Amino acid sequence: MMAARRAGQVRARRTGFGRMKKQKKALEDTSRGRELIDVAARVFYEHGYKSATMQNIADELGILKGGLYHYVGSKEDLLYHVIESPHREALDLVRECQAMGGPVVDRLTALVRGQVLKLTKNYIHWNIFLNDYDALSDEQKRHLVEDRKTYQGYLRSLLEEGRQSGAFRADLNPPLTALAILGMVNWASRWYRPDERRTPDDIADEFVKLVLKGL
Repeated sequence: MMAARRAGQVRARRTGFGRMKKQKKALEDTSRGRELIDVAARVFYEHGYKSATMQNIADELGILKGGLYHYVGSKEDLLYHVIESPHREALDLVRECQAMGGPVVDRLTALVRGQVLKLTKNYIHWNIFLNDYDALSDEQKRHLVEDRKTYQGYLRSLLEEGRQSGAFRADLNPPLTALAILGMVNWASRWYRPDERRTPDDIADEFVKLVLKGL
């Protein structure tokens, strides 16, 4: 009987991600689901993902731990939801910049500025993404890799377009420059706090100046 119970638990863990993917849209499209994702992010941020428990999250929500499994299959599934949020925001930003048209400098400015503003608004989610991405399963990572490639590829294409058009330096290295920009912006999730004297707009303006002066 114990062996059968363990086998059932293994099957449940293996199928948890599948259930989560099916429920993802519903989870994010309900106020309770969004609250769950935000609370999980805060608990992971305050306790550290490895130390945080489903009981911690349930306590914050004021529900029994078993109630969480109505929404997700595991703590790892919740981590996926938290980390997917910055990816989704980044792709939305790419689409907005693509629809702009106009000079490449304006589109790059909108991309850098937009990323800073999104990051400062949801810095806890971005912090979890940067700190705990490796805790996801290989299957979960595969669902996010293409999103990351899309964003990074768009940034590189803007830099290459600017180089070829003469808007940026002829000796610019787009792949390396893209990594430098991403590193600078993403690292802000480590030090940004809402009570800082610097506003998100101040930070975005300064970052844009740093990027453009280096191109």
